Amino acid sequence: MNDKKTAIALGYFDGVHLAHQKIISRAVELANAGGMRPIALSFDSPPSLLLRGEAPLSLTERGEKERLIGELGAECVLLPVTRELLQMSGRDFAAKVLVNKFHAVAAVCGYNYHFGRDRLTAGDLASLGRELGFEAAVMPEERLGGQSVSSSRIRELLLNGRPEEAALMLGRPYSTAGEVRHGKSLGRTMGFPTVNLYPGPLPLERGVYATRVIFDGAEYAGVTNVGVNPTVHDGGTRVETHILDFTGNLYGKYVTVKFLHFIRPERVFPSVDELFAQIRRDAERVRELSGNKMGP
Repeated sequence: MNDKKTAIALGYFDGVHLAHQKIISRAVELANAGGMRPIALSFDSPPSLLLRGEAPLSLTERGEKERLIGELGAECVLLPVTRELLQMSGRDFAAKVLVNKFHAVAAVCGYNYHFGRDRLTAGDLASLGRELGFEAAVMPEERLGGQSVSSSRIRELLLNGRPEEAALMLGRPYSTAGEVRHGKSLGRTMGFPTVNLYPGPLPLERGVYATRVIFDGAEYAGVTNVGVNPTVHDGGTRVETHILDFTGNLYGKYVTVKFLHFIRPERVFPSVDELFAQIRRDAERVRELSGNKMGP
């Protein structure tokens, strides 16, 4: 264990949204000023998953969370979620984890932060800091458009087909990423080749989106369907994207899809021909929204 003194940002940081960014950035500032190691301390899975067997849909996968935190200048440290950890009192967490394990000299949290089985508050963290020898900084509520910036609010916006508003709170478009896998190749036979990702459940309304697709350092406009493809009944939720003005084989490539605008809900079409006629209309709509900028 690195015994260098630390400044620690505290939170689960799902989404690494604007409020999280301010918490982490403040910890980095304190670390840089004091020659300390900046850490964003989180968990490797949602505590509610172990406690209640359920968890909200994640806004960021583990690797993405680590990358975003790293870009802010902090090291992402993920504590394994165990019953022993979750049964720890708030005071023990501060003493045994923050001070003894991570040598915290400063700790930064949000105004609504809770910790320990006794659900201690941000104010309690400040009191414990005075007792245990670390400085605690509590960041105020971050508001945007009259609403509190939070992971739950961002999730709600995405599930209601409002990715533009979610992007404002995230500080970037919501995205998912993964390796391109084979589908049925039906789109290719109809002149609309698609790339298929199978990321698991996403906090997105099912339907068609205007997207930007990133691979090999280039970025393209895309039409993306999130759902189960009810017209062709091939089963399983997936992210299927037709990349405008691109022809090439992306199987096995790592691709990122950014969700910009919700175009229409997913629906069943009377025939495959009518489905692809609608896809043509969707593609034209994406061209309009992207200002005809189709290339990288």
